[in-house]
Amino acid sequence: MGTVPLELEARRTCYATLSAGTRDLANVMVKVLHALEKGEMTEELRSDLDRARSVTPV
Repeated sequence: MGTVPLELEARRTCYATLSAGTRDLANVMVKVLHALEKGEMTEELRSDLDRARSVTPV
């Protein structure tokens, strides 16, 4: 039994979305880490981190 093409496409979409969200979270975390190391954490970075965390499933 093979996967129905629509199911495969839906799965592909889910993986792509998860991957993009994970990349976004990782990028924001690097920016936050560098800002913390420099003592330059801003409310904008906190907001970016909250946004990235809220869209990436754990």
